[in-house]
Amino acid sequence: MLVLLAVLESLAMVFFTYGFDVALLPLLAGVLALACLYTLIGLAFVVRFASITDFLMPSLVVITLFQLPALDVFGIWQSPLFYLHPVHGPLLLLNAAFTPGAAWQMVYAVLASAFWVGVAFWWSRRAFEHYVIQ
Repeated sequence: MLVLLAVLESLAMVFFTYGFDVALLPLLAGVLALACLYTLIGLAFVVRFASITDFLMPSLVVITLFQLPALDVFGIWQSPLFYLHPVHGPLLLLNAAFTPGAAWQMVYAVLASAFWVGVAFWWSRRAFEHYVIQ
């Protein structure tokens, strides 16, 4: 449900801001991948804490680390190492909604997004079983 809410909210913001002159497929793929990643990683991280107040300060570190690939996408600090970051693929897809990307980047973005969503699913399921179920 969180993923659906994120997709609808993102589409509304893009359409109200930029109109309908965007590439819808990369936009949807990027938003969907980011929403899945953030939800699954958030779940894997939050189940380790007894209360929300214990979670808030450490979450700032995680949030900061997950925003680092934006530096590359916006051209502030470019490094090939960002291609190893879980969020870089979805950000390239989002960028392609407004500026066409190279074909190899789109293939990478889709494959990397699928890979990292799979890893996040595995990690969140394992964390949930360990910290909540047992």
